[in-house]
Amino acid sequence: MQLNDFIRAVKGDLSRVLDQSGRMLYSSTKTLKPGDIYLLGVHPGPDPGGIDGKNLADNLDSLSGETADSDPIGYWDQGRSEKNELQRRVVWLLESLGYSPGDVCASNLIFMRSAGEEGCGYPQSAAICWPVHERILRIVRPKLILCFGRKPLNYLVRRLPGSAAPLEHFPSGHGTWKCRATRKGVAGQFVTIASVPYLGRYDIARHPLVVDWIKSKVSLSSRDISLFGAPPREDANAMGEPVVSEQPESRPSAQEPARGSM
Repeated sequence: MQLNDFIRAVKGDLSRVLDQSGRMLYSSTKTLKPGDIYLLGVHPGPDPGGIDGKNLADNLDSLSGETADSDPIGYWDQGRSEKNELQRRVVWLLESLGYSPGDVCASNLIFMRSAGEEGCGYPQSAAICWPVHERILRIVRPKLILCFGRKPLNYLVRRLPGSAAPLEHFPSGHGTWKCRATRKGVAGQFVTIASVPYLGRYDIARHPLVVDWIKSKVSLSSRDISLFGAPPREDANAMGEPVVSEQPESRPSAQEPARGSM
């Protein structure tokens, strides 16, 4: 599938909300290929500077203009700055897991902007965006879907076909906040879905045991078929979309999200 065809299909999926402010990807379009991790926040925060364009349609159009020579890290460049705690912690976490931030596909469960989780329209807004996530999952086929906060994990467990493994809880090391994980079938393979507290408030660098726990989830996913048998038939047939062909890329816009956003 060509990138322009993918964008055209996504525009069809999001036709009801294309005039709303929002953003689909927080990584380069080069990450629309098989990869170990799919990073998923809840929703993008306000964009008073209009960095992503006036609406989702503009943002999607900008993806078509990316150039092959641009820096694939893009948005996560802000993670090098002490002023952007969320980005800095995401960059630190991905590098601690052994991945370059520029190689990890990243998005939000909800693409439309809102000032906070209370006003993001969940779960109705998540339902509007879900067909796009299905497309991305068919392409990336991740071993691990790493979620920030509880909403993405809860929604994925509900929407992905088949039964989920029992929910595992792991202490975050910060008060009563918990990390959680389960498994479901995606694209004919078992995938771990794990969540950690929102990194805008949770300093994961202070909790190395959580990083080790996440690493164990990536390695477990690669062995899931032999450990637990083949995924349910309905799961094995649910996904299977080819990789998006690379197109010329430009450097994605950078911005600082509000609380609850990627």
